Amino acid sequence: MYCKYCGTEVSPSHIYCAGCGAPVSTERSVPFTPEVIVAERPAVYVKEEPKTCLILAIVFASVGLIPFINMLLLPPAIVLGIVGLFTGRRVGLKVATAIILTISLIVSVFWMVPFFSDLDSEDRGEWYIDYELDEFERPVGMEYMTNTEAFEGKIKEISGEYDLEAYVIVNRDGVDLQLHHYYGSSIRVWEYTVFNVTFLDENGTKHYTTATMDPEDESMHLADWTLVELLKTNETVQVYVAEQENDEADTYLFTAVRGNFNDVYHDYYQGVFISAE
Repeated sequence: MYCKYCGTEVSPSHIYCAGCGAPVSTERSVPFTPEVIVAERPAVYVKEEPKTCLILAIVFASVGLIPFINMLLLPPAIVLGIVGLFTGRRVGLKVATAIILTISLIVSVFWMVPFFSDLDSEDRGEWYIDYELDEFERPVGMEYMTNTEAFEGKIKEISGEYDLEAYVIVNRDGVDLQLHHYYGSSIRVWEYTVFNVTFLDENGTKHYTTATMDPEDESMHLADWTLVELLKTNETVQVYVAEQENDEADTYLFTAVRGNFNDVYHDYYQGVFISAE
């Protein structure tokens, strides 16, 4: 060992340094061992899946099975369901959500299609008073009343069955039927033609009349006021038109809807209409 003051080598058995006389420490140096601190590993927090969206989606979709309520609750149920399906981890809950949403969508279609069909039917039952215009957009001729939306029906031809659009025109001279092909053009004839017309009321009773059509006209003129009288007392009247004495000719079938017919008919014949002056 060496003296810590002068650096002289000193025997471990000496008490004093032979070089400088300083006392020699008898304590043995203990090697320094650094303290090793082992840091504890922080606990890993696993966030629980956001299942609230899925649960709400199931609740909304389930309640949405009730008629008309589904129109209000189904949209948020779909949104919540999509969010939950993309963010959730529980397969069972996701599958349940998908099944409930699918059932709710199917039920909603069955409820909403008739609902909107009824709305469309109401539109087809609207009647109004109109008048013809000349080339200067001035009212001319006689006022008439007709249905706002075309009555839908079918044309049966040799080649098949096609869509038909029909308008009923009521004026002071009588009742006309104006029929249109599915592509928009009016049904015309090449010569003076007579048609057999059958009306079927809501009681299943058939009423018969005829209609005539000139090549220069776009309307069939009914022989009497049967259709008007039936529309006064029936919500719907089925109209069947077939060319007389020609079994191979096209036939036309549509349903006329009363709607506000009585009110407009009353106004028309009371003189409450747009003047042609």
